[in-house]
This record gives sequence, structure tokens and C-alpha cells, in this order.
Amino acid sequence: MAYGPLLFWYSWTGREADKARDFISGMGDEYDIIIEPPAALLRQIRIGEGLPGPCSVTLRSAAVRGVGGWEDSFTGMYEDEVFFSKICMRYPTYLMADRWDLYRQHENSFSAICARSGEYVPGPALPSRSRYGFLKWLHTYARKMERDEVADLVQAELSKYTQF
Repeated sequence: MAYGPLLFWYSWTGREADKARDFISGMGDEYDIIIEPPAALLRQIRIGEGLPGPCSVTLRSAAVRGVGGWEDSFTGMYEDEVFFSKICMRYPTYLMADRWDLYRQHENSFSAICARSGEYVPGPALPSRSRYGFLKWLHTYARKMERDEVADLVQAELSKYTQF
């Protein structure tokens, strides 16, 4: 898998106020490197950012098949992170410094609707019901895949979630 930074693009509207809302997601501090598994996933858990958005990734079809594709049992917020976690747990990833896409944001997107309902809190690793569900899934999956370093880090992260 290869991916680069993701620009959250609000200014597509042309409104002056939306220009200030654009931002590039944090991807850590190393670029143009190959990251061996599961280091990209561990970094994402630690800093809360770093996995790609669906529009900023190139994958080999063999890798998609190798992890069984998307999880039918996990829908909603974080379903892309579930898929990319499976990839990062098993395959090397290349993190590019260049950004090649714009991730259009709007008030009727699924994530915006979930944020308004309180199901999701936008931002790096901010506690929410959706992130808690993702971390619970990831803990179980990491144990199943015998990736104890991932499962242990996720368990430590889950201990911060006392309200769910």
C-alpha cells in the first residue's frame, strides 16, 4: 500500500470562511519511507492520525484479497480504518510526502452527520462511541492475528474510555 497526506478540503465551497477550515492530516514525522508491519498501525494508535483516507491510497489487489477485503460486520464510522488496519498489520506500506488528492468535506457527509449526533468526535484520537467500537474490534482482531504489540497498545488506549 502507498499513501500520502490527506487534505481535508472545505474551501471547495468558495466561501471565505471555509478556507480557514482546510487542513492536512498529520502523518507522523517520517516520509518517503517503507514502513514494515505493524509500525504504521502502531503509529496511528499512538498519535491518532496516520492511516490513509480511501481517496489517498494505492493498493495491490493481492493485498486486498490477502486480508479478506472490507469487513462486512463492521459498518459506520471507522470502517475504512478497520480495512487499513488489516493491511498495515500484514503488509509494508509506503508513506509519501506528496499529497495527490483533496478529501472534500461537507455538512451532509456521513462523518458530519455522526459528529452532530455525538457518535463521532472529529480530530486525532478523540474519544467517541465510534472510536471505542473500532478499538474494541481492533483489539479482538490483533489477538486473533497474534499481533500482541498491537493488542497491548489498543488495550492501553481502551483503558482511557471509561464512559462507554
